[in-house]
Amino acid sequence: MHTQHLRGDDSKERHSHETRAVGARHWFAELYSEVQRALTNQGEWGAALPPLRNLGSLRTSIHLAIFVEPYLSYVLDGTKTVESRFTSRRSSPFGKVGIGDVVFLKESGGPVVGACMVSEVWYYHLDARSWKEIRVEFTDSLRAQDPQFWSDRSDASFATLMRIHNVRELPEIECRKRDRRGWVTLVETQYAPNDRPNADQGKPKKGVTRAHFKPLSEPPQRSRQ
Repeated sequence: MHTQHLRGDDSKERHSHETRAVGARHWFAELYSEVQRALTNQGEWGAALPPLRNLGSLRTSIHLAIFVEPYLSYVLDGTKTVESRFTSRRSSPFGKVGIGDVVFLKESGGPVVGACMVSEVWYYHLDARSWKEIRVEFTDSLRAQDPQFWSDRSDASFATLMRIHNVRELPEIECRKRDRRGWVTLVETQYAPNDRPNADQGKPKKGVTRAHFKPLSEPPQRSRQ
């Protein structure tokens, strides 16, 4: 079983970094500003989301996750405390999510309606053992009691599981994203070249899933939550 687990105390590894917005998306600037304005006075959210002009100061990444029901409601009501994405390739969010990252919550075909933070991450290269572990350890926190949940994801080879907290429901915010990706990394915090763990680039070694492995370039793929 190939797995990598990050906990809150691993966030210190991000101290040396570069931060960049992924692509010059006009819709991202509008979306970010609206979410930042809604959360700026809510505790630690003020520090997590600086004004748009200060994005370069971020030590964490920002993601947009697209949800179908009932899972979006489960996140917002607090009964779903772990989010998952299963893919056939090493596509986002695999290898892209770290402790303290912010996730905007978007309804499939609709607006952004919430935000949360990531407190723990697990990456899996799936095999029989890891499938069993995920089902035993996470079925309840995923709100995945329906057998169809697992059947729909049975052809996946990679999984990213994220424990989420500090969930905030937002007034509906329009998001003009038009592609079909289920997960988009909007602002990516990257290690400086000489300070990246396992800085040798390339495919993961056999038996190892690297927490911050930089995936090879590949076409966008729709992920399944």
